[in-house]
Amino acid sequence: MQEQAPQTDQPPMKAIALVLGGVFVLIVVVVLVVLSSSRPSQPSAQTDTGAPAIVQDGAYSTGVNPVEPKTIRDVALLGMDGQAASLSDLNGKYTVLYFGYTFCPDFCPATLTDYRLIARELGEAAARVNFVLVSVDPARDTPEVLQRYVTRFNPDFLAYTGDLAALDSLMTDFNAFYDVMNEDSDSPYYMVSHTASSFVLDPEGRLVTVYTFGTGVDVIVQDLQSKLAAQ
Repeated sequence: MQEQAPQTDQPPMKAIALVLGGVFVLIVVVVLVVLSSSRPSQPSAQTDTGAPAIVQDGAYSTGVNPVEPKTIRDVALLGMDGQAASLSDLNGKYTVLYFGYTFCPDFCPATLTDYRLIARELGEAAARVNFVLVSVDPARDTPEVLQRYVTRFNPDFLAYTGDLAALDSLMTDFNAFYDVMNEDSDSPYYMVSHTASSFVLDPEGRLVTVYTFGTGVDVIVQDLQSKLAAQ
């Protein structure tokens, strides 16, 4: 009779491979954590998450920041309908305005999502407020692109862009900024760093309030309701 080979308790090769793979992943994670903790903290290259530059003496805190009413110079813009427009077209209502761009991966869609929730909470009173995106990326944000983008959040939202002279004028008056990253690159997937706060214009077109990024929807709703009640 042929002798059978003794059986061993060795684990199957697949189980060994899984164990070794898990150990390798664990080592990689540990190395990345160590490198990350030893690297100096740097601001995001995508967008500015802080308050805009100072409009008046003193720095902005988080949340709702009333400012001394400041007249904003009228500038020629291009509307999302492809027609010539101007900042003064927004007069007659309160305006909540944000500088951003449609290719923005994070803060812009988050802000417009908040605007959608704010408009919903305001109910019928939302018709007395302009919610506006001003693109700082006119090279890619054509009127058609802007219209498709903002109406996904709310069909009543507005969007504009302008030439560099108009944008620079707005940046000066709002004490905001934008900066095209890797501007000399041929890649169409560049990023734009920009102020992430929202600006409130009164019906006369004066800057009266700044909402820093991350201000709660309920807080902004309450502030706008107060403004509308006093109008």
